[in-house]
Amino acid sequence: MGFELDPCWVHGEGGELIAAGHVRTHEDDRLVVEAPKYSGGSLWPGDPVVLVVASQLRGSCTIDAVVQASARTRLELADLRIRVVEQKRTAVRVPVSEHVTFAHVAEGDQQVPLEEPVAAQVLDLSAYGMRFRSETQVPTGTRLVGTYPTPQRPVPIVVEVLRHEELRGAVGHGGRFVGMSERDTETLFRAVLDRQRRLIAERRDAI
Repeated sequence: MGFELDPCWVHGEGGELIAAGHVRTHEDDRLVVEAPKYSGGSLWPGDPVVLVVASQLRGSCTIDAVVQASARTRLELADLRIRVVEQKRTAVRVPVSEHVTFAHVAEGDQQVPLEEPVAAQVLDLSAYGMRFRSETQVPTGTRLVGTYPTPQRPVPIVVEVLRHEELRGAVGHGGRFVGMSERDTETLFRAVLDRQRRLIAERRDAI
């Protein structure tokens, strides 16, 4: 699988960030980076660069490359050589707008029904946690039990509330997932990255 639509950052030999955007096309050892704020005058054909790609399946990939062409908002890179691959799934977080109802809390090995279910609007999501808003404040340490909808399948989640924030007319909550199976974590991770790719495609089409 190529890196198409994956977020990326182009660095110079000294480590300075030169351009940021996403991979527009990738074929064999060549790819095109679309970088909306790149002026086109910082790099020239033949210049060595270091490309970092947040890959959907591989994680964070550090790649040595050579500039093939440089223009405003666009870089063509060739002679790609992957140097380092790191799994940094916790860093991938996307804005969402999904509604989840938490009807139970986890207490030890038991699921205890809530007198008043918590109606939550999820604001952002990662494979390891979420931020959501609700009308009432849920105490920190509470483990809410619910189901998160993904394109692949509904995923059972237990969210431990870690912090609060004030929102207009509601309370924001930050929490981490606990007791997740590897399969469920993988499903959430794919849903997060699919959402990220759609957002990037929408921004590209809007240009």
